[in-house]
Amino acid sequence: MGPLKNPSKGGAKYALTFVDDYSRYFVVYLLKGKSEVAVKLREFKTVYEKQ
Repeated sequence: MGPLKNPSKGGAKYALTFVDDYSRYFVVYLLKGKSEVAVKLREFKTVYEKQ
């Protein structure tokens, strides 16, 4: 979601949320730009597949 009205102290303007429908496990990434989405998607996929 975004752009956020007030960026975070670290400069994040966007929030990316992943939710597992079965377990309701969720992760939120704060992003400085839309270009970070693909990187965070790969990161989430790598971590989630190891669980």
